[in-house]
Amino acid sequence: MPSIYEKNSAQIKIPNFDGDVDGIMANITNSAVEENILKRLMEKAKAYGTDPTAGNQGTSKVHPEAVVGIYKDWVIPLTKKVEVEYLLRRLEDKDF
Repeated sequence: MPSIYEKNSAQIKIPNFDGDVDGIMANITNSAVEENILKRLMEKAKAYGTDPTAGNQGTSKVHPEAVVGIYKDWVIPLTKKVEVEYLLRRLEDKDF
């Protein structure tokens, strides 16, 4: 599977992207994929820690909304921030 840099290297090497954090962030953001991840995460979080034999009466040990909130507010943005830092490093260091 190609990295984001390899997949979008032609776009990222455009001079306008050189050091343009917002431009790179917009280029790597795929809102549809993020929404699918959050939906899938909600379903997994609902099932986590429940007794499978309890049927619908089983209660989860975690609040699914809290898990989704952590991913939406922290995990996904921090992951993209690291990706942008990596891409900027690749742009400035030709030997990297």
